[in-house]
Amino acid sequence: MKKILLIVAILAITLAMPVHAERGVGIKWYSEAEIVGEESTRCLEYGIYNPWDTDVNAILKVSDEFAAVVEKQESDAVFVKSATSSTQALASNLCFTIGDVYEEECLIGDFFCERVCPADRFEYSGQVIVEEAPRELDSGPTGSGATFGIAAPLRLIVGCSDQERDLTPLYYAGGMIAGIVTLAAVKRRHSKGKGKKGGKKRKPHFVIRI
Repeated sequence: MKKILLIVAILAITLAMPVHAERGVGIKWYSEAEIVGEESTRCLEYGIYNPWDTDVNAILKVSDEFAAVVEKQESDAVFVKSATSSTQALASNLCFTIGDVYEEECLIGDFFCERVCPADRFEYSGQVIVEEAPRELDSGPTGSGATFGIAAPLRLIVGCSDQERDLTPLYYAGGMIAGIVTLAAVKRRHSKGKGKKGGKKRKPHFVIRI
């Protein structure tokens, strides 16, 4: 009798305990390294799926390791239903803008610059993280708003090309200035010449002797 009462008590306690639904996402990636250019925008596609029990809203972002090179990033929130496999992954794009990485030597402000690339290109390693989408960015039905601990590896290699200093605008400006100065000098001489010739001419006098 005591054994029966113990089994009944265990079952009652087990059934009374709240059931916690598992939640999370999985990520599919198609590239682990990308060559990018300065001041350019690149978009990468990832797949997000949800094999767990609860619907979620997910968004992509790059990890803090890219703070020195990524100026801006943007990703749309994706509503992912529960019980979706990797073959049912929803496509999600992560777009980011690369800032200036390599130094330039300029003569005047940001003009007349040149650059000599270093032997090794700058490379940054980090991750693309899937996390909870902020509520104001949610798209579609409201999901659980879970925070996820999943990421994909990514390396960004910033390309570089040597840049010669272009002095052509300076030559054009110098030529224009020289032309203006020459034209002004010619006009000045011409006006002076007119002034000398423009004075009152003396009429010749003839004397006739008888």
